[in-house]
Amino acid sequence: MRFVINCIPPKHTAQASNRILKTKDGRFFVGKMSSSNAKQTQNELMWLLMPYRPKEPYKGPLKEVVRWIYPYRKSEPKKNIGKEIWCDTRSDCDNLVKMFNDCLTRLGFWVDDGQVAILHFEKLYAEIPRIELEITKLE
Repeated sequence: MRFVINCIPPKHTAQASNRILKTKDGRFFVGKMSSSNAKQTQNELMWLLMPYRPKEPYKGPLKEVVRWIYPYRKSEPKKNIGKEIWCDTRSDCDNLVKMFNDCLTRLGFWVDDGQVAILHFEKLYAEIPRIELEITKLE
């Protein structure tokens, strides 16, 4: 399965939404605010991924290739325009892919994201922003 979602990829991650919260009886715990940017981002990602949901979840080991392509920065030198350039700014790849894979799991792309045996994730800048996803069954 391979598809491209034409959108500006989000920079918010689930990691950023963790907060120290307090229960009604005064105990503290680490949790997520329901109004956080990460929660909104997760809902947007789920909405964008929904049309590509497979009829049956993948079973067995999988290879996942994700390309997270942001639009060029306003300060991008003219010499770089027209090329794909590596993105070395926040958010971290591991946090982005965790939230993305959680969305794929909730939508039923696979039974569990633990099935992903090979993961390749790229963050880039390019003229056309998008998210590219390729899932391959491993034999």
